[in-house]
Amino acid sequence: MLSRPITSSIAGSVIGAGGAAASYAVSKHGVIGLAKQIAVDYGADIRRPGRAKDEYGATIAFLLSDDAGYITGTSIAVDGGYLAT
Repeated sequence: MLSRPITSSIAGSVIGAGGAAASYAVSKHGVIGLAKQIAVDYGADIRRPGRAKDEYGATIAFLLSDDAGYITGTSIAVDGGYLAT
């Protein structure tokens, strides 16, 4: 079971012009793919049932907090990994 988040840079989602950064972009796409595959392969092993009101509420509270002040223009799936499949 993973206890730490897996992160990637913005290069995993946005490709820049030119080929100089191609290897970096590919590695970041790979990190995102790996995180999704781990969620699919091991998600059932975590065995923590989701409670929709609590899960959404906690996410919204975080997004309204100062800790999320730099998050904008993105979507966050609160679905227990469903969209990773």
